[in-house]
Amino acid sequence: MGFGVIKSYIWSFAARFSHLALILSFALAYLFSEFDDLVYFHAAFGVIFGVAIVFRIVWGFIGTKYSKFSDFKFQGLIGYFGSFLGKKERFIGHNPASSIAIIIILALGFVCVVSGLVLYGLDKNSGIFAFLYDSYAKFKFSKSIHELLANTLLFVAIIHICGALIDKFIHKNDSINSMITGYKLTQNDESIRANLTQKIFCFVCILYYLCTPNQIITQDMRKTLLTLVTIAAVNINATAENLFKTLLGKSDAEVEQRLEQVWKHFFTPGDLSLYEADGQKT
Repeated sequence: MGFGVIKSYIWSFAARFSHLALILSFALAYLFSEFDDLVYFHAAFGVIFGVAIVFRIVWGFIGTKYSKFSDFKFQGLIGYFGSFLGKKERFIGHNPASSIAIIIILALGFVCVVSGLVLYGLDKNSGIFAFLYDSYAKFKFSKSIHELLANTLLFVAIIHICGALIDKFIHKNDSINSMITGYKLTQNDESIRANLTQKIFCFVCILYYLCTPNQIITQDMRKTLLTLVTIAAVNINATAENLFKTLLGKSDAEVEQRLEQVWKHFFTPGDLSLYEADGQKT
């Protein structure tokens, strides 16, 4: 598929935010792991990384079109690599290499976070696995597993980054730019549009990210997982939207209009004057 002339909105703010959160939290957690006196920060960023992992997994099932696992391209990997030195097929969403890389990163990341929490409970008698503190001898192997997974994850991430750089500077594709702006050039208008439940899910998760309290390792970790699981379950329930509207005491049209305004204001390019009263300037 060649370059197009239509600017399509492919990656939602949620997809880009979670992508950035994964990169920064893993990098910082890995960095702080080198300092024994900064283990709390290593654990804190590890938990943030874990929340981003869980969010991305859930988003892979309920998210917008090109973020769903069902849109991933798992076939044609050999042919895709074979075309590296020639003309390569362009993909609107994820290509075969990035599709496989994301699955590996999510799987390794999830197990790495769990093993890290186990290790934190063993060493510090804190966190959701603090009850294992007296069983260090039985679970001391978790340290080796955690380090192996973290280093493997770093290796896969570096390969993924190298592939993205080759895609940008050798094949002149706009994949990296699109992960920043959300837009890709396509032959037809392929723009995505989040539905009501997706917007609610994003608002709750992003607000939680921004308002995460200091005690991130203990009680709030349980709250995080409970929040994500609950929201995912509500999304599956066919009455979720009706429940939300009932709690607000608003009609379908009023709720949709207000959410659309907030969504455009914060997550898509928009004109601030749309939300200003007469004579008011933001």
